[in-house]
Amino acid sequence: MARRRWNIETIKQVVEGDKPFIQVGYTGKEGHEVRKEGDTWEDAKGIKWVRKHGANIQVNSQADSIRELVKKKCSRCGFNISNWGNKLDDKSYAKTGLCLDCLQARDLEMQIAGTYDKFVENTILKNKISVAKEFKRNIEESIDFLKKDDSKIEMVHADGSMTTFVGSQNEKMLKEVQLDLEKVNKLLEELTTQLAETK
Repeated sequence: MARRRWNIETIKQVVEGDKPFIQVGYTGKEGHEVRKEGDTWEDAKGIKWVRKHGANIQVNSQADSIRELVKKKCSRCGFNISNWGNKLDDKSYAKTGLCLDCLQARDLEMQIAGTYDKFVENTILKNKISVAKEFKRNIEESIDFLKKDDSKIEMVHADGSMTTFVGSQNEKMLKEVQLDLEKVNKLLEELTTQLAETK
């Protein structure tokens, strides 16, 4: 009952304009500097601060430089894709380092100069070479595995049956993989000569 009466008394005091609540605050030291927007300073511990948007923000130059490096900026016009770009800008930047407008302008300039078809052919050949090199790395890893592995390899089929490969079958697989490596090496030679001829 006493608690309820206290709440009613508190409400009456608030309605009448009194302040029944205890308020605690901090006023700071005498002669404390009032910072303005844009002020920078260093505290006693050597930490740098800046006043932005009504708040004191710690300056971290290393993090700022990393953020600047990570930002996506068009290599041609300097357009900040991270802040102002759209999905198409993101896609073109990921592949070319250019925003969509600069990519279209570059392609148009090459079409006018008559070098666009050669550029597309070179790009396709470079992509093929990249895929062939990745395939070659996978084959070389398989060869290393098959040379070192003399244990059983078990493969489960969709119907539930299981095939077990032992050392003698590993040799057969090793020969097949080595043939694949020869084919990939031959393909890489052909692609690099084609690329050299188109330049």
